[in-house]
Amino acid sequence: MAKTRLDVVAATSVTQKQGECKVSYLLNWNDLSEKPEAFNVQVTSLPTRLISQASFTDISFVHVAFPDEEVDLPTQMGYLVDIQ
Repeated sequence: MAKTRLDVVAATSVTQKQGECKVSYLLNWNDLSEKPEAFNVQVTSLPTRLISQASFTDISFVHVAFPDEEVDLPTQMGYLVDIQ
């Protein structure tokens, strides 16, 4: 068992885009319907594969701006809801 702390921060803007997308955060390989062209595999992440530094070309993604950072996430992921 593990404990974690979760801080919730409201986004300042959320926009849907199409094109090149680079994601530096961890993604679950099984959640992606469109696979990235390049990525790093976290080999100690069994039973599923986690990837990082994923690069996608011509993909639909969500660009989210927070006060301290900006995040891009592919929209064709299993755990995202429709934002339209």
